[in-house]
Amino acid sequence: MPILGGPYTVKVKQSGNLQIFIYSFKENLHWSDKYLDAVEEYIKFYSMLIGPYPYEKFAVVETYLPVGISYQSFTIVSKELMKLPFMIETSLPHEILHSWFGNGVFVDYKGGNWSEGLVTYLADYLMKERKSKKEATEYLKKLTIDYSSIVKDGKDFSLVDFYGRYDLTTRVIGYGKSAMFFHYLRFYMGDEKFFKSLRNFYNRNLFKTASWSDLRNSFTDNYGDEIKILFGQWVERKGIPEISLKNVSKSFNGKEWIIRFSIEQKEPYYLLKLPLKIYGNNGNKILDENIIVKEKIADFSFKINEEPSEIRINENFDVLRRLQKEEIPATVNSIKSAEKVLLVLYGNYFQENFIERFVKTMGIKNYKVSGNIDDAYDVIVFLGVVEKVKYKDIVIDHNFFKIGNKKYENKNDAIFLVVRDNDKYKAYFQSFSVEGALKISQKITHYGPFSYLIFKDGTNIDKGLIDTDKNQLFFKFR
Repeated sequence: MPILGGPYTVKVKQSGNLQIFIYSFKENLHWSDKYLDAVEEYIKFYSMLIGPYPYEKFAVVETYLPVGISYQSFTIVSKELMKLPFMIETSLPHEILHSWFGNGVFVDYKGGNWSEGLVTYLADYLMKERKSKKEATEYLKKLTIDYSSIVKDGKDFSLVDFYGRYDLTTRVIGYGKSAMFFHYLRFYMGDEKFFKSLRNFYNRNLFKTASWSDLRNSFTDNYGDEIKILFGQWVERKGIPEISLKNVSKSFNGKEWIIRFSIEQKEPYYLLKLPLKIYGNNGNKILDENIIVKEKIADFSFKINEEPSEIRINENFDVLRRLQKEEIPATVNSIKSAEKVLLVLYGNYFQENFIERFVKTMGIKNYKVSGNIDDAYDVIVFLGVVEKVKYKDIVIDHNFFKIGNKKYENKNDAIFLVVRDNDKYKAYFQSFSVEGALKISQKITHYGPFSYLIFKDGTNIDKGLIDTDKNQLFFKFR
């Protein structure tokens, strides 16, 4: 348990029997009331969802250390994080929820760390679901893309072998895959049985050490032994399903339309419940149900009254699967996960200390700096440009860049763009000053899921994912 001290201003709020404290430095004092209200709201929400909050108080304590860590009845948050608007909406509920899972029910690390994935799901994901279905789907899609682009052959491991995060791969598996497993359990069981199982797990194990086995037992009690199969597939073995849509056809028998297709999966096989949607010519949904896949190949046939135009399986990314390469968008994570990287130095503003900062924060260990392209590298980062770069609606030149009709050419404007060029990933980093480049050299790494980043005076002002528009589980009839 840490001991913290400093020039704090302390604000207190009483919420029933609960006391909430905010320990702020002078610079962030204006955030205190928002934090007090947010803590109260989140504790009430999770108390209703899971069970009573297990402590008499909760405190948010600011620190100069670059951390965000939860302890029993309080969390410490770095001074820099404290003032970021997204902190209240994302990181704060995550740290508060650890009061239930991690600091309420303790983790039996001998059997793997289950709490980070569960908290990621019930905080990071569920907060987005409360906002909108679109944001929730985008989050599940991001986790799917992260796993498929970052977890390479030979680096995978099971959830029972996850103990804590120390690099990108461990984060994607221990937080991301685990969160997706809990989402799949909820989808498979339904909300009522899923949340009843969590409440039972919490009540049985409060202030005790618990393992994945204890979680499995609580879910099995509320659904049946079928849940043991899911835990065995998703928790005890490494990897995720690899599935594809095959042999799609439609025919008309004079009365109704008949749709046939197959789902094929690679070994090892999973018990999969997959959401199926079939759309008509006007974009209307004409079939919406779930299908079960157990073996290598599962054949399906459906009769419908209206002519179909498109089949979509797992449209909202409810089931984690490994994407094929052509489905994976090029992102900052494509650079971070590379085995080796070539840095092609064209610009005048990318000095040696910039390169050192950039490769260190991006986790790039095997790299080469050159003035020329080397085809032996599958990942190339261009620092500056010689010839104009055009990609969709983005243009980068030696003295300006633009997205659509928005043009940037000021001294402290900068862009980082990642694209796929056949089997290679190429990133273009353009800045118009040494100061501008240095300001963002250590920030790019924090935007892993995005394809392009725009900075002004060292601050990110725009970002986006350039999707591939390809999905192996979608099929459009011609």
